[in-house]
Amino acid sequence: SYREDGHGAAAHDPQMMLTLLAYAYSVGERSSRQIERRCREDVAFRVICANQAPDHATIARFRARHEAAIAELFGGVLALCARAGLIEVGVVALDGTKLAAAASERATRTYEQIAAEILKEAAAIDAAEDELYGDARGDELPEGLRTSGDRKKRLREAKQALDAERAAKAKPIPRQRAKRLAECKRRLEQDLALERHVIAEHDAWRRRGIASDGSRRMAGHNLKDHPLPEQPAGKINLTDPDSKNLKTPRGWVQGYNAQAVVSADQIVVAAEISTEAVDSPNLEPMVAAACAELGAAGIDDQPGVVLADAGYWKNDAIEAVVGRGIQTLIAPDADKRTQPRPGRRGGLY
Repeated sequence: SYREDGHGAAAHDPQMMLTLLAYAYSVGERSSRQIERRCREDVAFRVICANQAPDHATIARFRARHEAAIAELFGGVLALCARAGLIEVGVVALDGTKLAAAASERATRTYEQIAAEILKEAAAIDAAEDELYGDARGDELPEGLRTSGDRKKRLREAKQALDAERAAKAKPIPRQRAKRLAECKRRLEQDLALERHVIAEHDAWRRRGIASDGSRRMAGHNLKDHPLPEQPAGKINLTDPDSKNLKTPRGWVQGYNAQAVVSADQIVVAAEISTEAVDSPNLEPMVAAACAELGAAGIDDQPGVVLADAGYWKNDAIEAVVGRGIQTLIAPDADKRTQPRPGRRGGLY
C-alpha cells in the first residue's frame, strides 16, 4: 500500500512485486531478506525490479496483504495456458515431494514435554526471585515509605519544598473567583452523581441476591462440575506449528508434503500442500482439485488417465477416482520390492 497524498516514497509497481515473488519462489528463494539482498547482487533479480531493490519489510507486507489474490493467479495462468492450447488433459501425473520448513526438528515437543518445560521455567523463576527478594514479595514500598509515619513525613517534606519553591517565584495572576467556584461546583456534582449511581447499582444487585428466606445473606449458587480438558495427543513444532516431522528416503525432515498434478505438456494443473506423512491420502483430493482447476480455467474435459507411483496405492482412493470415470495407473509396489506386500493379494492389487 502507499499514501495518495504525495507523502512518503514512491510506490513499487504491483506487477514488478508479483514478478519478483514468483521468480524468487521458483528458484527456491523464500526469505524476504534474502530476496532484498539478491535484488542488489543478482543480475536476474535486478532486471526484474529495475534496480529498485525493495526492502524486505515491503516484500513481506506485499505477500501477506495480497496472499489471497496471489493464490488466485494460479487459476488465471492456467486459463491463459488453456486458451493458448498448451494443456492436454488426456493423461496427467501426480507426485509429491517433502519440503523443509523454516523450523528445527529439535523444536518439536509433545504435550507432556511442553508442560514439563513450563513447570521447569516457573521453578527456575521462583528460585531466582527467592534468592533476590528472600521472604519479601518483591513489590514492597522502598525504605522510608513503608509505614504511615514515614509516608506522612515524606509528604510534609515534599510540601515544605513546594512551599519554598512557590515563595521564591512570582505569584501567578489569579483567575476570576466566580469561574473557579462554578468549575468546582460542576466537578463536585459530577462526582456526587457518579457515587449515587454506583450506590444505586450496588443496592439493586444486593436486592437481586437476597436469599429465599428473606435474610440479607446472598443466595447460594449451584456449582457445575468442570471436567478437565482432554490431553492433546501427538507432537507440535514450537517454531512452525503447522509443519510435521515427515520421513524421506534420506531421513526425517520437519516440513510439508507438496503435491502437484501435471499434464503431459508439463503444465501444473493443481498444486496443494499437505502434512500427511504418506502420499496415498492425497490421491483423491488432488484429482478432485485438478478437475476443479481445469473447470475454472474453461476446460470441460476431465483427465482420462492418472499416473502415480506406489506411494499412492490405496484401494478406497483408487475406487473413488475410478468412480469419477478416470482410469488410474498406479504401481502397487516399489521397484525394490520382490515379494507382494503383506495382506495384499487379489482384487486391485
